[in-house]
Amino acid sequence: MTVFGTPVTWLLAEVFSLVLFFILMSHAAKQKNPALRIFEFFGLVIAAALYENAGVAGGVYDYDLHRIIMVGKVPLEILLFEAEIWYVGLMLTEKMRLPNWAKPFVVGLFASVQDMTMDPSAVFDLHSFSGGALSGQWNWANYYEGTFFGIPFFNFSGWLYMMAIYTALVLLGRWVCKKTSDKFAGNAYPFLAGILTPLLIGSPLMRFLLWIYPFVEMNTRTAELVMLIINYAFPIILIFLFRKRYANVDMKTDKLVFIIPLSLHVYDIIIGYALGISQAYIPSVLITVIHCLFFYLKKKSVQTDKLEQKQVSFN
Repeated sequence: MTVFGTPVTWLLAEVFSLVLFFILMSHAAKQKNPALRIFEFFGLVIAAALYENAGVAGGVYDYDLHRIIMVGKVPLEILLFEAEIWYVGLMLTEKMRLPNWAKPFVVGLFASVQDMTMDPSAVFDLHSFSGGALSGQWNWANYYEGTFFGIPFFNFSGWLYMMAIYTALVLLGRWVCKKTSDKFAGNAYPFLAGILTPLLIGSPLMRFLLWIYPFVEMNTRTAELVMLIINYAFPIILIFLFRKRYANVDMKTDKLVFIIPLSLHVYDIIIGYALGISQAYIPSVLITVIHCLFFYLKKKSVQTDKLEQKQVSFN
């Protein structure tokens, strides 16, 4: 069944991305320097649009064009989801009181983990148009057997670094903004970051961090998996090392930090099981459990910290 030429499940994803967009724009409007927070959101949209369209142009993957709103050859929904995940990830690292140099890596990790439930559902939500071959929301070129439920491993390292690079540029821009009296320069950094991010991702260093290139040929499964493990290990170590700094995350006052990621996971689970996408069963449930466990531990940390503060005050 299609609506306006797009399958119902694809339309639901577009609507869902817009709902989250308005929720986060409302949140951004209430923050200090609201215009900059909104500009930062759209800076990531720019970065994602350039990055994703470059991937399509390079034949790495393609997005089915039977969508309502496209930006080039990429659905607007994809760009909004990516910006929403980034916005909440940065919010979480700020609540965790991580040092600025550590935030980009942890934001990248959270975003990449979130992607692990989104991608299988999108790739295997298949439909045929005008009697043609089955097509998913997102179609990968085949590089090797044994992918992550249909997704090459380098995709998740790529997500991590796109989010990390943009976060680093935003934090640098915020620092410059505080140091300069030039209003234009202070407000322009989100858009400059959006343009620079995909350029930096195309650097030789990124090819090494994704594929160990030039020491190993690109699109080599084992090399990609090794680098993904290394790329994940570093921010996980940072989270462990700075675990005593972020006891101020609270389920009540910081609810969007929890609600947005979990709602995305739940949506992917519902779509996966409703459509019988067996390839999405394991990653959607497993990653959601891991993410929920992390949030639960943060909540327990908050409760323990508050109890210790009360005991100190009483004594």
